[in-house]
This record gives sequence, C-alpha cells and structure tokens, in this order.
Amino acid sequence: MGARDIMPFVSGRGGHARILSLPITAATSAEAVGTSWKEGEVLELVSNTLIVTPDGAADPKLGLVYIAAASSTGILQTKTGGTTTSAADGLACPVYVIDADTEFITRNVVSGSDTNIGPAGDGTMAAVVIGATCDLWRDDTNPGTVSGDVNGDFSFDIGGNGMTITQILDSQKRPIAESGGTAFYVVAMLNPIVT
Repeated sequence: MGARDIMPFVSGRGGHARILSLPITAATSAEAVGTSWKEGEVLELVSNTLIVTPDGAADPKLGLVYIAAASSTGILQTKTGGTTTSAADGLACPVYVIDADTEFITRNVVSGSDTNIGPAGDGTMAAVVIGATCDLWRDDTNPGTVSGDVNGDFSFDIGGNGMTITQILDSQKRPIAESGGTAFYVVAMLNPIVT
C-alpha cells in the first residue's frame, strides 16, 4: 500500500482538511490487495461503500474520489481486534475530501502510464509545471514487489484535468523557484473550473 503517497498539504480552513466518514464493506480486510488500504491512498465511493480505486486514472472532479485518512487495519482493530473481512461490517473510514480549498502533496507523478516521472521516480518531471492539470493514478503493477506496497503506488497523473499543480517544492517544502533547490514534492488542488 502506498502509505501517505498523497496527503493534504494546505487548507483554506485554517490548516484543517475536510474529513468525512464513509462506510466500508464486509470485504474490507487488514492487509490484502484491493480490499485494504493505508492513509494517503486513493479511495472511491461505489454503491455507497468505499473501495480502493481501480488501476489507472481516477477523476477527482467527479466527487466520489477521496484520500484515505486512516488505514483499514486500524479500522478493523477497533472491532474486537478483527482482521478478517467479516469484521468490517458496520464500520466507516475517515477520508480527506478533495475540494477547491485543499491542496494535496505527493512525490509521485505519472503521465497516463505507470512510469513515475516525479521526484520519487526518475525525476524527469516532463511537463510537470505549475499550472499543469492532473488527475489521480494507481499503479498496481506487482503490488508488494515493486514498491513494497500492497496496493502499489498512488500519484498525480498529468494526463488528466481535474486538478491543477500549484507548487513544486524542495525537500524543505520551499518553492524551488525561490530556493533554487531540486524538486522533491508536487502540490495540486481541485480545479473547479474544468467540467
């Protein structure tokens, strides 16, 4: 799983990202591909329950895409230490809402494929500039092997248009245009204008 791959960075509400609690299904597990997650992974609301977003692009402007604010393992532990799928009945997961007031930060960026061109990938950053648009992406290639994460890696996808890149930061979270440092983080927020 991509623990903290994508996280809230700055919010217009005094630094607090908006959080909702949404139901999870009985199929949710503690540590299994596609049925479990960690904080910072992309989730979708399907048939009124949360699932890990499928492999590939996820469009944040549809309003049913969220960032996990807690791990499924932690949620299952709240119900008599349960780690089986049946322990998930009746539980909810807190999620960060992707809205026009909150910027999100990551080290992973792709361009319509699983190749990470972001700071944590090969660092080419081709077309990764302030003002470029993006969606979200899940790379589930060899989960648990390539990145050591059960669900693979989660990224911004500059092949989409639901969000806009607002900042490129160095390792100290300073704008690289001011610090002259190397890109280490990419920040984006929902683009309310795009339909």
